[in-house]
Amino acid sequence: MAIAKKGSSITNSRGRKANGNNSSRAGGREILLQVMIDALNDVGEAEVRLETILERAQISPSSLYHHFGNLRGLIEEAHVERYIREVYSNLDGLKKQFEDMETHDDFVRIIDANLDILLSDIRKVPRFRRANAFGSSYGHPEFARRIAEVEREANQKTAEVLKVAQYRGFIPRTVDLEAFASWLNASLSGSVVIDQMADPEYRERWAAMVRASSRYLLGIE
Repeated sequence: MAIAKKGSSITNSRGRKANGNNSSRAGGREILLQVMIDALNDVGEAEVRLETILERAQISPSSLYHHFGNLRGLIEEAHVERYIREVYSNLDGLKKQFEDMETHDDFVRIIDANLDILLSDIRKVPRFRRANAFGSSYGHPEFARRIAEVEREANQKTAEVLKVAQYRGFIPRTVDLEAFASWLNASLSGSVVIDQMADPEYRERWAAMVRASSRYLLGIE
């Protein structure tokens, strides 16, 4: 999503449109947050400038300080919000697929199809954004704690979704689903290193190992 130009409207994270004439404090917070997320997506944290953010959000400095304390506070909150969006983007769809499955073969097809998506190039940008949040949290203990909490909660939610299959008998009861989710999410986050190599053959060998390991850990023959 491109950053809104001065005088244009933007859509905030809850889907409501807002513009520079909006005096709502809550609305101002959401506008600043979305503009910063767009800036992180478009130019990266190193190129973010306070003056540009305020101009594009059409928000006063006092509003930023009220909601976020300072520019760093806004950057951290935007990283957290973007991280949450990336982490949770697939869970609702996966839950619905599991609820609709009827056989073990259905389960295997769902797992294989979702792994193919998670390991593909179309998830390269989301993987990088998650890694970007981790990198930005270095040297900022409270920010790092918040990112870790989001990751921990995402692992728990992933485990809850997988329990649908476990209750159906498609995953052995002995499998620690939260530990599996932690392992898989860590593997996917770490794949930014493989992405940087830009070697398709190397990536496919690595992805094949992740697929095989996931199948083994979930008890899929």
